[in-house]
Amino acid sequence: MLVFCEECGKRYSFPPEKVDPGSKKFRCRDCNFLMTIIPPDPERDDDCPLSPDPAVKNDAPADGG
Repeated sequence: MLVFCEECGKRYSFPPEKVDPGSKKFRCRDCNFLMTIIPPDPERDDDCPLSPDPAVKNDAPADGG
């Protein structure tokens, strides 16, 4: 699980099993910014959260008419 400091951009890597369910507070070692880490939900599949639903079609013309 990758976590980036929202303040300075420092990257941290945590094994997902080390982060308890719920949220956890973590202080950046570089800038002392206090972050809240929320582990991913194992029941959600977010491999491609922005992929369009193939059942939805957009039949509107591209030029507006």
